[in-house]
Amino acid sequence: LHLYRVDRPLSGSRLDNLCRAWRDSLDNLSFTLIEQDQPATAVLTRIRKDVEDLAICSIYLAGQAEEVAAFRKTAQANGLDPESIRSTLVD
Repeated sequence: LHLYRVDRPLSGSRLDNLCRAWRDSLDNLSFTLIEQDQPATAVLTRIRKDVEDLAICSIYLAGQAEEVAAFRKTAQANGLDPESIRSTLVD
C-alpha cells in the first residue's frame, strides 16, 4: 500500500507524523508527499514512478471537488479504469 499525500511540505506537521507512525507500524506501507499545487499530470507521473501497472491498482482520493475531478479526468485520459478510482470530497 502506498499513500500519496498532496499537501504543503510542512516538516513536522501532524499529518507527517501520523503518516510516519502508520509506515512504522504497518507492514508494506509507504508514503510520499507531493507538493501542493502540482497539476494532476505531475501527480499521476509521480505515482507511475512507483507503480508499474496502474491497471491492477485501486486509487482512493480525498480532496476538494476540483482537485478530485482534475485527477479523475487525467487518470482516465491515461487509461485508468474509472471503476478503480474512489473518492471522498472534503472542504
